[in-house]
Amino acid sequence: MLVLVASLRSAEVSLEKTRNSDIGLVNQLGKVLFHDYLLPFELSSILLLSAMIGAVFLSKK
Repeated sequence: MLVLVASLRSAEVSLEKTRNSDIGLVNQLGKVLFHDYLLPFELSSILLLSAMIGAVFLSKK
């Protein structure tokens, strides 16, 4: 019982720390993807697009 209370108490404290921060917001994720990681993001999108086109092509045969 004591372990359960201690774990809930620490979980509550960690939730209070992240309530006012911008971590995990879609807006922040978009800024990071399109500003810091633009080239790898675009390269991975081209790779996925070519894989989808290849899968469609192979399934048509």
